[in-house]
Amino acid sequence: TYSCNTGYGVTGAATRTCQADGTWTGAAATCALKDCGALTAPANGSVSAPTTTYGATATYSCTTGYGASGSATRTCQATGVWSGTAPTCVIANCPSLQSPTGGSVSAPALTYGSSATYACNAGYNINGAASRTCQANGSWTGAAPSCDPKDCGPPGTPTHGTVTAATTTFGATATYACISGYTLSGSTSRTCQSDQTWSSSVPTCVPVDCGGLGVVNGSVSYTTTTFGATATYACSANFTLSGGGPGVTCGANAKWSATPTCVDICTVAGNNGTASHCCNNTPCGSSTPDCNTTTHTCVAKVLGEACTTGAQCGSGNCVTSVCCNTACTGSCNAGCAGGTCHPVAARTQCGMIADSGLNQYSDAVYLVCDGAGACKNPTFSCGTGGACTLTSATACCNPSASDVTTACMPRGSCFAGSNDANESCKDSTDCPSNMFCCKASNYGYRGLTCATDCSNFPYVGQACDFAGAKTCPSGTTCHSDGYGEGSCY
Repeated sequence: TYSCNTGYGVTGAATRTCQADGTWTGAAATCALKDCGALTAPANGSVSAPTTTYGATATYSCTTGYGASGSATRTCQATGVWSGTAPTCVIANCPSLQSPTGGSVSAPALTYGSSATYACNAGYNINGAASRTCQANGSWTGAAPSCDPKDCGPPGTPTHGTVTAATTTFGATATYACISGYTLSGSTSRTCQSDQTWSSSVPTCVPVDCGGLGVVNGSVSYTTTTFGATATYACSANFTLSGGGPGVTCGANAKWSATPTCVDICTVAGNNGTASHCCNNTPCGSSTPDCNTTTHTCVAKVLGEACTTGAQCGSGNCVTSVCCNTACTGSCNAGCAGGTCHPVAARTQCGMIADSGLNQYSDAVYLVCDGAGACKNPTFSCGTGGACTLTSATACCNPSASDVTTACMPRGSCFAGSNDANESCKDSTDCPSNMFCCKASNYGYRGLTCATDCSNFPYVGQACDFAGAKTCPSGTTCHSDGYGEGSCY
């Protein structure tokens, strides 16, 4: 019996028999190396096996971009069979890619030879290669690019203004403001756009405007009215500045530092009645001690003003303590010392009207005198014809009997002093030009009183003589109330 070593196989008969003739049957067997046979190369690869007999090694390899899946070598075994199984060649895979900030990446495949393309969003510029290739070793070529925001550059600063911008790249905002005294014209902010330009245009800072100026009884000169501008005031003759000036400045708050007016020099505190101010520096004489604030000329005092001599009162008289008690100060008056009993209203001791209680037209009144002599109380009544009737023997305004008169004052003035508020009246002709004859009751002529405003009386409306003058303000008509008088409305 023949046998072979490991890896060898018997060629020929493995057994021989000794024959009768003393020879062995057949021929002697031989031992030959076992052959595992040729190997097939894998797809996208190759196999190298210089020999295929026992102990031989076969080496597999893959083409570029492919890698072996399985053992890359096989050995021809003693059994004549190759060890293991043939490997396969698998194409190389690259890892997934991340999109850059502000951009994207497109990689349809991740296998060997595939390309990845990078792109940036609007407002960004790519920094690096825009494409990468999957290599045979399973890695991408190069490095991932970045997407950098576009830079719009400095946004620009307006004159007399400021700009604030944390960055100047895409999406950044620049905020504008003006310094004090200026106001922004244009957009308050600008944005860095995707086209690498700032939106809109640089705003401007324009000075605030204080507006035009004017003054009554004077003039004002200026060239502009904007922030920092100055204006100069001047007043006409007999007027002086009040409230600032002569120079004023347009401030940051869009207001002038002052808005003076030109006032009559006689109305300035401390100047009223002062000849050196009111009357063009002409001293006023003893008979004309006052200055007319309209004409700026020296004039006599008017009724009711304080006085020291009768000459100061023009056509009136200076009534002093000879007619009043010693506490009374002098006052210009058309009565007492000058021929007609015409007391000054509100006098408490002498020259006061004491009436029957109603103080109305046609009532009886009493003239009280208590000067240095004895008081006498003659009674007067005011008739419709305007004549006063003396009903007692004597009358007085001061102790001198020479002052007795039977003349009657204008209708109604028997009651509270001519041209004074609250005097009795029949219609507006009995009142001063600036007053109305107002109704205080609806009984005859009682309750008719001179006043500047009739609205505070129970029977609103100016009184009028329905049977006579029918004097009413423009736009109103005299309406009868059945007592011979009426009301304007």
